[in-house]
Amino acid sequence: MVPTNWNFDTYNSLTPNSYQRFYDANKNPKIRYDYIHGETKAGSDVDNCNLILGIDEYLEGYAKDRDNEFIQFKKFYQRIYKKTGCKYIDWMNSMAQMPSGYGRNGDAIHNVYIIGHSLDITDKDILSSLINMESTKTTIFYHSQTTLGNQISNLVKVLGEDRLIAKVHGANASIVLQKQQEAIPIEH
Repeated sequence: MVPTNWNFDTYNSLTPNSYQRFYDANKNPKIRYDYIHGETKAGSDVDNCNLILGIDEYLEGYAKDRDNEFIQFKKFYQRIYKKTGCKYIDWMNSMAQMPSGYGRNGDAIHNVYIIGHSLDITDKDILSSLINMESTKTTIFYHSQTTLGNQISNLVKVLGEDRLIAKVHGANASIVLQKQQEAIPIEH
């Protein structure tokens, strides 16, 4: 996921490091990364691996905050415990300080690009926060019709059917589903 306020001098990314390996091989210093699902590193073991592999919240109300027998399997807990990235919170706070409303020509002031993410409900806390920010347009890239169908299904779980429908339609739709460009082979 890539939040930006159209300032391309700084490119923020909430992606696995495969994005960095393939698209930022030269390690552009203007690009900052936030590994919300942790990183794989050579030499990692059970004690220092910070990968986030969790389940969604299955409890509600009072039980959600009191019955924490399986809390270590929840993603929010693992992000705190394993100290993975939470820069997206800083991004949202800085965007909240900017003027509200839409810019000239009805364009969103903030843009979020989601690339290579399933949009599963286990990441609802992050996804719904970013997608529902005021004055924000979210572009979600998919690579196949099957992926698109799965992403729409998952967005219903994250946002709800009515909110999703409202966000994908109209002249100023705040969610755009866009087919990812096919890979272009590089000849050596």
